Amino acid sequence: MKTRNLLRKISGMLVVFAFIFSACEEIETSSLTLDQTETATIEVYVYAELDKTNFGIEYAPNDTKVKISIANSQFNPMAQGFWTTTALVSNGIVEVEVPTNAAGVNVTIEPEDFIYNQVQPYGSGSTTIAYRYYYNTLTTVNVKAEEHKILEVTYSNTKMSDQTEFVSRRFQLEADLDATEAGVEVVPSGTVVTFYNNDWTATATVGSDGIVQIDVPRSSFINARFEYSKKLEADPVVRKNYRYSTNLGSFTESSPTPQYVNFGSGELWE
Repeated sequence: MKTRNLLRKISGMLVVFAFIFSACEEIETSSLTLDQTETATIEVYVYAELDKTNFGIEYAPNDTKVKISIANSQFNPMAQGFWTTTALVSNGIVEVEVPTNAAGVNVTIEPEDFIYNQVQPYGSGSTTIAYRYYYNTLTTVNVKAEEHKILEVTYSNTKMSDQTEFVSRRFQLEADLDATEAGVEVVPSGTVVTFYNNDWTATATVGSDGIVQIDVPRSSFINARFEYSKKLEADPVVRKNYRYSTNLGSFTESSPTPQYVNFGSGELWE
């Protein structure tokens, strides 16, 4: 008898606990109900400068990720967190259906970073340079039920590494190579010229008519030098080694037109 009474008490207590637990769960759920049955459409055109040989900017690459988010508190003041989705760019466009309501909700657009080998201008030494593309501006758009909003976003970019952009230049070289004659002479074919600045050096060989062509760092002051056995006396012939140096300037673009350079009289170098 005592055993049956004890079982009845325990059973009754379990029923009470179950009721309390069930009631608490129901209250919590009902207070956080989010009505997201109404929707709107957001169409985002995503741009980035990917090719400097083209005029203007291009669409961001396919499959670039764009995060779309809405604070849940806009559907229920008691709710926390966010409704989120990640869409992929296709032919420069992201189109997403988002939940909203008659009053409208604020939707945040967050394009994710990506890395791309940007095509460099014609004549550059590097065909492409790796850049990181980023979008730091917070873009928010308000949409109401059944609306279709269209907007544009454009990436900024920064170089990924220490790669230097080069431009192609041509120089026509002359110098006082013969002290027994007035004026200057064309630097002979086959002369090796060194081009340099504080961080870079390269050599090129003079061709016909004193012309030499080389790719030099863009927007950097470039110097050049060469050595030559200068004629000092005619009879008997006396020659001594001279070094010729000059500053060529800085260059922002490639050019097929030779730039005239006079290295002057040089200095004794032996």
